[in-house]
Amino acid sequence: MKVSLILALLLPGFAIAKKPNLIYILTDDLGYGDLGCYGQKVVQTPRIDEMAKKGLRFTDHYAGHTVCRPSRLSLLKGQHTGHTAIAGNNTHILPPDSITINSLLQDAGYRTASVGKWALGREGETGHPNKQGVDFFYGWIDQSEAHDYYPEYLWRNEEKERLPGNENSGKKNVSSQKTTYAHT
Repeated sequence: MKVSLILALLLPGFAIAKKPNLIYILTDDLGYGDLGCYGQKVVQTPRIDEMAKKGLRFTDHYAGHTVCRPSRLSLLKGQHTGHTAIAGNNTHILPPDSITINSLLQDAGYRTASVGKWALGREGETGHPNKQGVDFFYGWIDQSEAHDYYPEYLWRNEEKERLPGNENSGKKNVSSQKTTYAHT
């Protein structure tokens, strides 16, 4: 009887335990030693270092491919690159029936967000992050959008958010005529 009472009092605590917050930082071309928490001394990354100190650090993480788009998809789908829909940095998008880590997290009661380069869809198509398990998105949805130093807009969910001053790729004060400045 005592054991049952103790278990009855303890088990509800487990049932209402808060889910941990998950913050996963994925960047293109970031090397193991590029962050302070992994030994970087020149570039300071204090906020990331603090998160690493308080959370879980991954020390054996491998890219699924040599280029960004299929590597990102391999991670999001939990599949070897050979089993994903994208084999290179081409314009193929995620099909509507894709199961991603984002959609699995939503099914587990999490709210999900992605900020930065998604590069797995295009405007109005099934590869858009909001159609692939992302509740909030801010960034580039298409690979081709992410290669401009002065993007004219970013996506806030399914709406384009214009970036004033970046019209014409930030070149509004640049001459459109070719000119010779020096002769050799």
